[in-house]
Amino acid sequence: MSETEPMPRRRRGRPPADSEPIATREEILDLALEAFADLGYHAASIRELTRRLNVSHGLFHAKFGSKMALWKAAVDHGMRRLVQQLDVAAYSDRMHATPEERLREVFVSLLLGLDQAPAVLRLMNYEGLQQSDRLEYIYERYMTIGSFQGDVIIDEGVKAGVFRDVSRPTIFFLLAHGGGAVFSLRALASKLGLPQARSKKAARARAEEVADTLIRGILVDRR
Repeated sequence: MSETEPMPRRRRGRPPADSEPIATREEILDLALEAFADLGYHAASIRELTRRLNVSHGLFHAKFGSKMALWKAAVDHGMRRLVQQLDVAAYSDRMHATPEERLREVFVSLLLGLDQAPAVLRLMNYEGLQQSDRLEYIYERYMTIGSFQGDVIIDEGVKAGVFRDVSRPTIFFLLAHGGGAVFSLRALASKLGLPQARSKKAARARAEEVADTLIRGILVDRR
């Protein structure tokens, strides 16, 4: 079955072991990502996961095999979608733009991706607290040094005398876990006067504000 092929509908009530979930695989993985982000891996019991995914215990094991297999599938689903957005931003027809313009587009793309799927960052906040096989899985597949598309653009800007030679991991943390918090910690952001953007235009304007603030901090002072 493809990742976007709808699964058959079923009647209300607890699903029988041989029934199919009511959602697409993509929707199932979105729900799983939310569950792991909300509860953390250890607190996300099989019982709670089957409840949130609306599948039977038997079907859960038939489709995913184990909780760890579901966790990996959900992480891959969220991270690959984000990486694809960044690739589009980094390697679009803006290749002839300045390093500052290209970096701005990558930063904005990452922030908008987190606005659309804030569970990715919430899960990373949980998994980043301590060393584990799960953190190693995420790091090796998606976060090895130099894998962030913005790093290449910063390198080009440093050579061109546009950007200061700053720590790349520091920039990533400030962008994703600093600026990204504006989109992922929605309750706190609202308390501080930044309610969730209700339109794509408003979300982009907020992402551009964060990106511009960060980029101004690494520009070479030409005064």
